[in-house]
Amino acid sequence: MKNKPHGILILFIFLLPFLFFFVSDSSATPIEDSSLQDVIDAGKIVVGIDVGYPPFEQINSVTDEIEGFDPDIMQYIANDIGVSIEWVDVYWTNIFADLQNGEFDCAISAITITPERESEMDFSRWYYRSALAIMVNDDNPKGIESIADINSTLVSVGVQDGTAGESYIDDEGIVAEKVRFSTITLAIEALKYGTVDVVLGNFAVLSEIKEEDSELLFIKDVFKEDEFGIPVQTGSDTLRLRINSILDEMLGENLIHPTPNVYYTGSHEEWFGRNPYLDFRGDFIYYTINTSSSNNGIIDPEGEISVLEGDDRFFKFIPDEGFMVDSVNIDGTIIGTPHNYTFENVDSDHTLFVEFKKGFEEDPFELPGYSIIPLILLSSTAVCIVATKIQKRKPNLL
Repeated sequence: MKNKPHGILILFIFLLPFLFFFVSDSSATPIEDSSLQDVIDAGKIVVGIDVGYPPFEQINSVTDEIEGFDPDIMQYIANDIGVSIEWVDVYWTNIFADLQNGEFDCAISAITITPERESEMDFSRWYYRSALAIMVNDDNPKGIESIADINSTLVSVGVQDGTAGESYIDDEGIVAEKVRFSTITLAIEALKYGTVDVVLGNFAVLSEIKEEDSELLFIKDVFKEDEFGIPVQTGSDTLRLRINSILDEMLGENLIHPTPNVYYTGSHEEWFGRNPYLDFRGDFIYYTINTSSSNNGIIDPEGEISVLEGDDRFFKFIPDEGFMVDSVNIDGTIIGTPHNYTFENVDSDHTLFVEFKKGFEEDPFELPGYSIIPLILLSSTAVCIVATKIQKRKPNLL
């Protein structure tokens, strides 16, 4: 009888690893979260967005609806899940905190995937690739040509608060004066008025802005590839994985060599004006437009002008007083005497030469030796312009 407890103890020790295995195995299977099912049950997905960052998101001035590349992507996702979208327009500086507080199911707003953000929330795979860029105004008083030129205490750089552009300044230890703005639009306005020397931001956004002010704003350098993702609340795995599967359908499962479908390609070309493969490639090809002119006038801008592949570039011809455009030569061919010229969808190097000559632009209403005297007849049917011959007479000396 004394040996019985000893035998029981040995048996318990022998069975202990198996007991631990079964207990551990039963608890190792996680309980599936309900984030996707909650969206399906609600019949809608609530999405946070900071409207006012075209072409990614903006308000249509006619319909007052939210539109842009990001809404297109989210609409495709919602359609696939079988739900509608409820948009929550939120300030950029609040978007991550509001997501974690459960104000919406996910967010889409040109959000760069960074290690810091991934530590606070869960991200989908990337759905858009772009890069950062710098923009200057037409004066460019500091002569900024590349990102290296902004690393000076004499340079002021405008950035949108809380964006990848601001993070780049901090992470790279750039010593320029950093001027923060609540929106990229305010940063651009400051650049136009010379309050800042350069704006650092997303390449696609700056390109869109440049299209509206092609004679005043110029992109000088493109660098540091960005990848945008869709964040969800931490632990919302079923929703995140469903979003990933839909993005895989749009872009292909290969993250290095994507194969966008027709929907994605169409939306990308509509909002960015370029094939997505130009952005997916990861490198940016530049071509050079060599411009020069004769004396008595200038081309604006003039010199060796770098243009990103697929972009347009506008040039204006400005004669000195008393002179006019005599000829415009594009790649060795004279095209006439226009006052400006735009190279569209640049995919090779080009040359531009403008010849100026003495003279004035002819007035289309001017006839040699005649004076135009408009006579407005009091009639409901006609307005006549009479050209009267001017006779030169000797002065009457009497």
